[in-house]
Amino acid sequence: MPKYEIMYLFSPQVSEKETAEKITQANNIIKELGGEIEKEEYWGLKDLTYKIEHFKQGYYHITWFKLNKDQVDSLDKKLKSVTHLLRFLITTVTEEKEAVIQREERGKIIEQVEPALPKLEAKKLVSLPQEEKPSEKKKISKTSKKPKAEMEDLDKKLEEILKEEVL
Repeated sequence: MPKYEIMYLFSPQVSEKETAEKITQANNIIKELGGEIEKEEYWGLKDLTYKIEHFKQGYYHITWFKLNKDQVDSLDKKLKSVTHLLRFLITTVTEEKEAVIQREERGKIIEQVEPALPKLEAKKLVSLPQEEKPSEKKKISKTSKKPKAEMEDLDKKLEEILKEEVL
C-alpha cells in the first residue's frame, strides 16, 4: 500500500478537546477504508497566512498513513462531511520525503536526549610537527598587502582629479 500524508486544518471556533474528537473522527474514516495510521503530529492553534472562511487561525494536525490508491477518492469525499474541518490536503509520501521525515525525527530525539547527557570537557590535542613534502609547498599570496589609504589622502586625490577634468 502506498504511503500518504494528510494535513488537517480545523476551525478555531471549537475547543482543543473538540478538535481532538474531530481528528479521531477523520482518522477513523481512514481506518474504515482499510487504511493504517502510522504516525500523527498535532501542531495546535497557528496563525494562517490568509483568512479562510473569515478565520485568521486554525488547528493543524498531520497524519501519516497507508491506504490503497483506489480508496483515496472515497477518503476525499468522506472528509468533506467532517464538520469544522476548514481544509485538508492529501499528499503521497515519496522515499525522499520519508527520509526527510526520519531525519527530522532523529533530530527531535537528539534534542530531547542531549540535555541529559553529561557535558564533556574539550581537551586540546597536541599535534606533532610533520616534515613538509616537496609537493606540499605553502601557497604564496599574489596580492601584496598595502596599508589602507587615509581619508585625507583620498580627498586630496579626488580634488586633483576634479581640477584636471575642469581645466
